[in-house]
Amino acid sequence: LMRRFGILYQSGALWSSMTLSENVALPLEQYTKMSRAEIKQQVSLKLALVGLAEVAERRPHEISGGQAQRAALARALAPHPEVLLLDEPDNYLDVPGKQWLERELRRTSKSVLLVSHDRALLNNVVDRTLALEEGGWVGEYAGGYDDWLWQRAQLEDEQRAQPEDAVVRPAVEA
Repeated sequence: LMRRFGILYQSGALWSSMTLSENVALPLEQYTKMSRAEIKQQVSLKLALVGLAEVAERRPHEISGGQAQRAALARALAPHPEVLLLDEPDNYLDVPGKQWLERELRRTSKSVLLVSHDRALLNNVVDRTLALEEGGWVGEYAGGYDDWLWQRAQLEDEQRAQPEDAVVRPAVEA
């Protein structure tokens, strides 16, 4: 199962005792049958993709927070997962880093589950919003965050326009 998923944790979760290259190589060593040479090549490609080729042999404490987040993304992408699970992927990224992330997410053909509080990121990259509010399921909506707000307002307006006894409230599954 882990071979099918690439995970980017909110904090990046890089191993501090390992270089960036070693961090990116870890899932390849654990979950693939690639040779050492193939792993080395894949690590170089992924670190270059995220703009970190020149700092590949540094440890996480020797780089910026944005660089660490990009290294964690390289690690998530390294094994060519079918699905990316991204928790606040734009944490610590500067404006060019966020723009790069948006471009890459729009370009990918992978399924992506993206958790974010960044309204601009959500508007620019998602095609479906699954909304949770106050610990509960609110609904599924086409489009980004602003689309969700608009669709939700439309539904509330329709419900307000109906007599109280005619309002149908969606069932919430536990």
